[in-house]
Amino acid sequence: MADPLNRTRLVLRLEYDGTDFHGFAESRGVRTVAGEIRRIVEQVTQQDCEVRGASRTDAGVHALDQCALITAGGRLDATQLSRAICAMLPPDLRVVRNEVSTEKFHPSVDAVRKLYLYRIWNDRNQPVHRRRHEWRVDTPLDINAMSEAAKVLVGTHDFAAFRTRAKGQPENSVRTIESVRFDAEFPAIQFQVIGDGFLYRMVRNLVGTLVEMGRGAIPPHSMPEILSTLDRTRSGPPAPPHGLFLAQLQYPGEPELELRKSLLVC
Repeated sequence: MADPLNRTRLVLRLEYDGTDFHGFAESRGVRTVAGEIRRIVEQVTQQDCEVRGASRTDAGVHALDQCALITAGGRLDATQLSRAICAMLPPDLRVVRNEVSTEKFHPSVDAVRKLYLYRIWNDRNQPVHRRRHEWRVDTPLDINAMSEAAKVLVGTHDFAAFRTRAKGQPENSVRTIESVRFDAEFPAIQFQVIGDGFLYRMVRNLVGTLVEMGRGAIPPHSMPEILSTLDRTRSGPPAPPHGLFLAQLQYPGEPELELRKSLLVC
């Protein structure tokens, strides 16, 4: 139901193909996930709307489980508003489920864990239908070396060496990675990582560095040293955005996140 100020607070769990979006957060003059949702809500309610997300996701990054908080004026309750949004969303954006929000809920602050996955096609001949969702790497990769290097990342560390500085981002670059995993059914490779939070482009920078190690361009045993330098220039180039998925979020009271092969998407 709408609150005394005649606002409806609605939580949407979303999935989207990020190929044609310039990220989640609104940006003037470009198509974004939040912008699409706000446009629909304001069209339906004829009132201003605010959209907040759990993760900003870069241009081209996909989501299997994004969380958005919609705060809207007008006379529609949460059920009516949700139906209207679902009916008007474009084909590359879908509401998986929804619920009424409490006044205290914040989709980013309240997320206790996030799971990202990154997909690589390690062969020159990549099927057409996979090109929007996988990074094609022609050079053969040493998956064992990449896996061993990735294990160093587990734990609480200062990840400044893997952060791309962004305006407005907090200075604190300490994060906790709980688990990492590589799965390979060559030429398909999938990397998964669970953590309590991630810095701007951190996962892409990690994957790019690990691929350089798999190619032999960076020694895999140098991962502890790179991490300790806190110097972004010492790590590898970022992996491109189109292989990255925000795969799953965990909020208080929800099941623990797990790494599993079933997250592999086609």
